Amino acid sequence: MVLSSYFGTFINNKQEKKLSILSFYPLGIGGIIGGVIGGNLVDTFEEKTLSYLFLGLLLFALVRVFISKTDKEPRFSPTKPVLILVGIVIGSISSMLGVGGAILLIPLLVGYMGFSTKDASKIGLFFVTFTSTSAFLTLYSLGYVDLEKGAIVAVSSLLGVRLGILLRDRVSLTSHKGLVITMYVVLTGIFLYKF
Repeated sequence: MVLSSYFGTFINNKQEKKLSILSFYPLGIGGIIGGVIGGNLVDTFEEKTLSYLFLGLLLFALVRVFISKTDKEPRFSPTKPVLILVGIVIGSISSMLGVGGAILLIPLLVGYMGFSTKDASKIGLFFVTFTSTSAFLTLYSLGYVDLEKGAIVAVSSLLGVRLGILLRDRVSLTSHKGLVITMYVVLTGIFLYKF
């Protein structure tokens, strides 16, 4: 997540003309704090509890994105303290679950703040640079990281991020929203199958 999120954010920032991704740095600051908190709390919860939390968040994300309207412009602009708080909460939860946080952030950006799924995915990837770095360093210091397997995933994910950005930029906003919803449905199905 660390390498691919930096790579994707670099591409997004280079291409972006309307959306100032960097204005969401308070979200990232909260994500750093949350990544440390969640990394240190991961042992306090049973795996089954974390699994139920993940399932609940997937279902919330699916419903929130599904019922949202596809807006052209955001309808709510949170203050810096609100962004930091949101970053802390999402960073804590995502680092305990081993996800970057965009999977949790996108429904909030789309469903409550009125961002399009395309803009939300750009902001979410930027946010992941902070949470994944913080969680990686915390979990590495606690002995949870397998560097060899992680390096394979990191290098492979560069191709996935590049393909994802190319796809996002080529489909309509409505199609992108449908793809995001499909992703949440597939993830929920896979999780339920394994659970």
